[in-house]
Amino acid sequence: MKEHGVEHHTHTDVEGRSPTDTTTLHMRDMSKRSLHSLHDLPHSEYDNHHDNHRTPSLGKSQSELRIEDVEMLGGSEGEELLKSQQISIQDVIEITTPRPKRKALPRSPETRSSSRKGRFSRYTLPGQKSGPRQKKQMLTATQSEYDLQKQKSLERGTKTSSVACLCCKLNPSCVGIIGTLLLVAMTIALLCIPGDGRLRDTIPVFIQDKEAFLQTYNKSPSKYTFRVLKHRRTYMRLVGLRQDHLDRTYISITTNIGYFDDRLINHAGISRLMYEHLPDESFFYRDRCMSSYLRFVHSPGVFVSAKFGPVSMTLDVETPGPTEAREYLELFNRFYGFGGGSPTEAQLTNYFTEMLQDERLFNDWLVFLPATDDFYPKFSTGNIETLNKTDIRDQLWEFYDRYYSANLMTIVIVGNETLDTLQDWAEKIFTAIPNKDSQKPVFNTLPFPPNDTRYINRLVYFKPKINTNFLKIIFPVNIEGYPDMSYVTSMLGYEGDTSLYKLLSDKGLITALGTGVYISTSNFNIIALDFTLTLKGLEKDNIELIVTNMFEYIRCFDENGINEGLWQENKQIDELRFRYKEKESPADYASMISATMSYREDPRDYLDPPSRRTYDEDLEKQIMSALKPHNMNMYIGSSEFSSEKAATDYGPQLDEKEKWYQTEYTNQQIDRDLIKKWEQVGLNPALRLPDANTYIPKESEGDFDILPPGDIVEKYSIDVTPNDRKFKVWWYQDTIFNQPKVSFHCYLFPKAPSHDRDSYIKTDMLSKIYNLESSSALYPATVVGYSTNIYYSSQWVPMVYGYSKPDAVEKIIPKVVNILLKHKFDKDEAFFENTVISPIKLSYENIKNWPATTVAMVYARKLVNDWTVDDSSLANDVSRITQNDIKDFRDKLLKDVSGSCSVVGNVDKKQAQKYVKILEDAITDAGFTLSTENRLSEMYNKVRKLKQGKTLVLRRLAESPTEPNSAAIMAYQIGNSNSNGDRELKDKPMYTRKVLSSLLGLALREPCFNYLRTKKQLGYVVHCYVDEEQQISNFVVVVQGSREDAGPDVMAKEINTFITDQWNSIKENTTANIEMWNSIKVALRKTLEEKPQSLSAKNRLLVDAVFSLKQDFQIREKQITALEGLEYGDFVTFFERYLIGNTRRQCSIEVYSQKLQPIPTTVSGDEELIPMKTNVTEYRDSALKETFSETE
Repeated sequence: MKEHGVEHHTHTDVEGRSPTDTTTLHMRDMSKRSLHSLHDLPHSEYDNHHDNHRTPSLGKSQSELRIEDVEMLGGSEGEELLKSQQISIQDVIEITTPRPKRKALPRSPETRSSSRKGRFSRYTLPGQKSGPRQKKQMLTATQSEYDLQKQKSLERGTKTSSVACLCCKLNPSCVGIIGTLLLVAMTIALLCIPGDGRLRDTIPVFIQDKEAFLQTYNKSPSKYTFRVLKHRRTYMRLVGLRQDHLDRTYISITTNIGYFDDRLINHAGISRLMYEHLPDESFFYRDRCMSSYLRFVHSPGVFVSAKFGPVSMTLDVETPGPTEAREYLELFNRFYGFGGGSPTEAQLTNYFTEMLQDERLFNDWLVFLPATDDFYPKFSTGNIETLNKTDIRDQLWEFYDRYYSANLMTIVIVGNETLDTLQDWAEKIFTAIPNKDSQKPVFNTLPFPPNDTRYINRLVYFKPKINTNFLKIIFPVNIEGYPDMSYVTSMLGYEGDTSLYKLLSDKGLITALGTGVYISTSNFNIIALDFTLTLKGLEKDNIELIVTNMFEYIRCFDENGINEGLWQENKQIDELRFRYKEKESPADYASMISATMSYREDPRDYLDPPSRRTYDEDLEKQIMSALKPHNMNMYIGSSEFSSEKAATDYGPQLDEKEKWYQTEYTNQQIDRDLIKKWEQVGLNPALRLPDANTYIPKESEGDFDILPPGDIVEKYSIDVTPNDRKFKVWWYQDTIFNQPKVSFHCYLFPKAPSHDRDSYIKTDMLSKIYNLESSSALYPATVVGYSTNIYYSSQWVPMVYGYSKPDAVEKIIPKVVNILLKHKFDKDEAFFENTVISPIKLSYENIKNWPATTVAMVYARKLVNDWTVDDSSLANDVSRITQNDIKDFRDKLLKDVSGSCSVVGNVDKKQAQKYVKILEDAITDAGFTLSTENRLSEMYNKVRKLKQGKTLVLRRLAESPTEPNSAAIMAYQIGNSNSNGDRELKDKPMYTRKVLSSLLGLALREPCFNYLRTKKQLGYVVHCYVDEEQQISNFVVVVQGSREDAGPDVMAKEINTFITDQWNSIKENTTANIEMWNSIKVALRKTLEEKPQSLSAKNRLLVDAVFSLKQDFQIREKQITALEGLEYGDFVTFFERYLIGNTRRQCSIEVYSQKLQPIPTTVSGDEELIPMKTNVTEYRDSALKETFSETE
């Protein structure tokens, strides 16, 4: 940022402003108080008001003095005084602790301080000693020397104080006595700190306008007690957040290193490789084995994940409690940066072949394909050339030693420990991480320099990996400082009746439009519009028309100027969403704050972001000025393009191949005549900015009032169905979360649901029609925060979730269902072909492009489940289905429906019954009939039993010739998750088998991963977990990899070896096994005891219970009871029965990459191979006729 004409890097001071980044202690905003009234100053409290572990204030004794009480004097009064005296807010005394390895900032003689190295600052006067622990006399500099040093500092870009004595500035008669006394008082205060006289290693970061901030913050559902800190020596920033009821502890660590960083030019992808993959590998160590770290991150109840972006990386950790959290922090500190032995070429090849299938990573390079060389090909994975080097291990450590620095790190810890405890953890554990004074990512060049047609005004045609048609348009916005662009993107994404989306979808050119900030960095941003095209929309003339309509809509901004009313409405919606947002998981909250801290200094920006936005018309105009034809790139992707096809009406023949992804493309300049045409477009009467939104709730009208609880507070949903109603009404009034929200969730059961191929296709087509119609009709409600949907599987499920404002909900419910009930199916046939038939065909054709693991999972389900019909051949049947066919299908399913509804939230019984009545009336008004039959059991299909004592082996070839990966899935059927079976567990407490299944998943997660991925290096996708399908539990092992010497048959063999080895270990009653058993029981109990953290989480539990066969609302409590009665012997018996020997029911699904042909045709003695040419459905119907009962 720039201040006084000097550009420099800053951090945020205690009041949210930006002093120099070397400042740790400040005196700002002196209030109208005399020296003797300093002890009456209010707390400079950095904790939220709930924390009871604060040290005394200045109003106590000197022995109780705190650093935070003397760090900031004054507040709003002092700020007003400075304004009245016409003193700049930057005209302050700065007393600074020198940063490590940097020369201390020069001080004026009147305000000189000395520092005890590595700990804290002491205040001194010229010629005086600084205290009993400071032996050296301060050196005295002349005023001319000070002025010279100050000028040099300014030239270096470091701002220093422009005032020698603030008192003199305020009072011309002051000759320094008041300033002298003040500094003496502060020196005495610091010398009288309790203990050994040392300050804590971390100091609080204060919040400007604290009281106003807390008023807003405490209205949010988060309401954490928090403490924002900065490490005094390493400059690491930390946030501790506390809530009493949390059962787990969450940690998030963000480092300012990303794949766009200029430091990664020569080894792009090294950070992602370090953090996302190498920590899990056996070769990953520097001077010692990391087994203790790896063992911990794979232990029961611990979850570790990494998110890697262009300018930062975030490591998220979830632990069962404070003990495990502290253990992780200590391990992270010990192994920080990790390190590595050199990965082999085979390991790197496996890594890259896996990464190159990720469509998200594919999009990473897409936008930057025409960019400058500094940005392409700097996609996050790196590539074989940048990483397959003999000295990669040395490069890894050179990278770590140079750039992984405490001053680039932000840490967030969330738990139920006191804030003092969280602060102690941070100080004791992270003190050892060095501050290397590394800079945040900087960019010496822009990816798309303005007016340079080598990089801007480019048109890229390409053939994507999946069958799709889309247009992406980007606008670089070269504004520094992470500007808020939500107003512009929300206006572009408007989907109402006068929107760009509505106009283009009605023309049959697009089926979806998404807008947003594609990427945001310190000095450039990218706004993107993503159009999902129909085949008609893909035509060249229609691409031109789409872009013309887009600029006609943008012209509305230019013609009418920035609409402050809409800007304020957009901010109001965001503030309401923040204030009444669902209380997100602590893990997500910690990750969000940690990541935002990496580029925002002021705590208000990451603790309460919407309220920080202020209307700035000039900024909005500057953003809008970037949305011009001369400042855009276009990217058109379709399977219609190819290097083998000549130019068509859709686009040119592709003449280049991308080096890493081998994607065919062509990169050309946009026609200059088109640019001129788009620059001269006028207004389109069909396009207007949105009108005022009537769905926004208002506090003045009581829309946020929380209903008082009734005479009896229910713990679970209760049946409140009136005698005269057809549909069952389940109601629960929330008295815990006190959110002005309601959930309306209904299941409508047709009399005779069908699950054949035609029904499957018609269901998808009906859903497509509904989505097209509902986007505009429901947009005003959805943009405010209402979630609406209706879908069909074996039943119709209309849903509404949002503010509990009754009149709004009463309008939304009939709108949701009437789009389906009253649709006339009379669209133009060409429109129907473009918007429904073609997109559905593309989706089915893409089944053959699914990852190998997904294809294997579909085969596994198809083998035992009659309702699984996913198949790329479905595309051949789509075109013969007409609009009348879909209408008849809808009418048949709604001709006679029964219903069961769940209404949860800030709603009383009478209102809940009214909502269900509105739904019933909408259905009968459309001419359909209602039934009172209980059809709940029709939700669930009977699952076929696999053969006992055998392993069914299904081997298939991947349909896509470009799929490099193969996969193996080993599934072991256990049985009905709500039953204990009919053998050894039948007399145990209810849900004992369900609990043992969960314990099995916890016990095998770490050893499964370590053996199959770390030791055997079979693939980068390895999962071991318990799955539940149609209420039947299965233990599943998944492996995906690209090694030609380790195909699916080898994967399956190693899975069997792993299970056998685990059995040989587990069946022994050793001390290690008992310790493992106790640890997984503790981890599962903590999971079961966790209470819902939000209203939506509570709603999910209630909905699951309402629409289950048992309708058991106490399932978790009963599982805890079952867990308490289990012994290790029960686990051994369970393992043997379901995974070993003649009682197991097992299948091995193997999908082979086409490069691994021919597929093996031999199996072992206890395996049965399903022949390659055998239809899976036909085999299931003939060989697997027995199904699970509710008691098996």
